[in-house]
Amino acid sequence: MNSGIPLTDTIRNFLFENAQTMYQKEKKLLKISNPHYEGNVSSDWSVKGLGGITGIVFIASIETDYGKVSVEYLIPRKFLEGAIKGHITWSDSGVDTMSQPVHLN
Repeated sequence: MNSGIPLTDTIRNFLFENAQTMYQKEKKLLKISNPHYEGNVSSDWSVKGLGGITGIVFIASIETDYGKVSVEYLIPRKFLEGAIKGHITWSDSGVDTMSQPVHLN
């Protein structure tokens, strides 16, 4: 679920990569800042299911060059453990606004 500007694939990749970093470093809060994004990503490591997908819940609030966005998303543990690396192509699942990764380029 998100509010604010629409999520682009670039923002989705950024949120995904930061969630992986948090998981690998066991951080509950990650402050993010680069030339295009600023804000934070957090998780209490709770697990939820949505449309047959189960994963850890992350909450992000970031400001981009185009505006602010707040998003709550979940990522399956296997993806956080490194099953997916590199560029991700996203496909709208119709269930959530974070979508789901379908393949790498």
